[in-house]
Amino acid sequence: MGQPEFWRQQRMRRFNLTAFLLLMLTAAGGSLLVYHENNSPEHQRIRAMEAENAELQKQVESEKAAKEKFKRFVQNLTSSTPVAEVVVRDPVYSDAAQTDVIGEYLVFTELDEQGKELSTREFRIKGKRAHIDAEVVKFDANYVEENDPEKGRSVVLFRSLYDQATPPSGAYEIDAEGQTPPMYQSSDPQIKQAQASLWKTFWKLVDDPNYRKDRGVRVAQGEGVWDDFDFGYKYRISVDAYGGPNITKVDLGAGIRNALKAHEQNTPATNVGTR
Repeated sequence: MGQPEFWRQQRMRRFNLTAFLLLMLTAAGGSLLVYHENNSPEHQRIRAMEAENAELQKQVESEKAAKEKFKRFVQNLTSSTPVAEVVVRDPVYSDAAQTDVIGEYLVFTELDEQGKELSTREFRIKGKRAHIDAEVVKFDANYVEENDPEKGRSVVLFRSLYDQATPPSGAYEIDAEGQTPPMYQSSDPQIKQAQASLWKTFWKLVDDPNYRKDRGVRVAQGEGVWDDFDFGYKYRISVDAYGGPNITKVDLGAGIRNALKAHEQNTPATNVGTR
């Protein structure tokens, strides 16, 4: 009984060894096949194409991001914010002709960053033409590009208003020199402090290029707008993000014009500015 069991065990050992060797050969053959396939010229070309495609995709995404950034930059550069409005109140005509305006009241209203009215003053001018002078601070392009909350657009301080018959020395004062304009009195303490410092040092910004550079200011200078102000129109003064003030004329419409004409007969001017 011992010998048959012995031979049976020997046969089992040989069978297991043969099966193991076959399994190893199969695995080795498979590995060789995979290695051959992965390193064949065809597979190398496929991997090169995949890598090239991935690189092209990165370039496309990068170009897309750059285009979006440039688009935002252009939008910020060309954006314009209304900062004041002017309308004519009580034009005074000559005795000879109702079309000959010899003077009028201009109602000047400053606006906040949301376009809401802040303060209104009235200025009596001779004729129809008036000049509105301002101090303007324009910031470096990178601040405008990023729409920086403090320096993302040019800011103005309206200084004076005068007609064509009056020299600038006799102009009406609008906002006091060195004060933060009402439209820029932010609720953020940090921005409010920075803006106050900006206007207190305006003339240093004008005269000192190194100081302008330190403050991120591109230009600080006096600028102005002027127009012939007609009754029945609204004149909107806006500031470009990268530039200075502009003035545009808007028709109030016949209904409002007629109402103003009816109202002007009996209503005295209020809050008139002083020279």
